[in-house]
Amino acid sequence: MQNFALTIFLTLHQEIM
Repeated sequence: MQNFALTIFLTLHQEIM
């Protein structure tokens, strides 16, 4: 569950950059 949230966070961060 935590890993999934982390993956989404990283994806959003990458998309912003």
